[in-house]
Amino acid sequence: MKRTGRRSGTPTTRATLAPVAALLAVLALVGCGDGTPGYCEDLRSIRTLDGLSAALRADDLQAATVAADELGRVAAAAPPELAPSMQALSEGVTSVVELLQAQESNPAEYELRREQVQQQLGTLVDDAAVVSQWTEEQCGFRLLDGP
Repeated sequence: MKRTGRRSGTPTTRATLAPVAALLAVLALVGCGDGTPGYCEDLRSIRTLDGLSAALRADDLQAATVAADELGRVAAAAPPELAPSMQALSEGVTSVVELLQAQESNPAEYELRREQVQQQLGTLVDDAAVVSQWTEEQCGFRLLDGP
C-alpha cells in the first residue's frame, strides 16, 4: 500500500532521512564551467531535486517514487565516464524510497533493510565526488542551486 498523505515523522523516519539529507548536501557541492555537453541538459532537468526533497519532507512516497524514477532516467542517460556514479546515486535514492515504503507495508522487512540502506548511502560520497568533478569540468551550473 503506497502512502500519499503526510504523517508526522517518527524518530525512525527522521533517522532514515538523515543520510538522504547528507547526500543532497554533498550533491550541492557539484558545479561546472563552459562548453557543456548534451548531458548537462539532463542534469539541469533534475538540478534542484525539489520534487524529491519536497516529497520526502512531506512523507509523500508516491511523489518520491516519481522523483526517484526521474533521477534514474537521467542516470541511465549518463555518459560512460559518469554512468557508474550516477547509477549508484540513483540506486541510493531508490533504496531510501523503497525502505520508507517497506516501513509502511512490512515493518519486519524495514528493520532488516534499514542498516543495509544506511551503509549503501555511506558509500555514495565517492560517487557524488565523481559527479561533482565531472560537472565542474563540463557544465555551467551547480546542482541543487536552483534555476
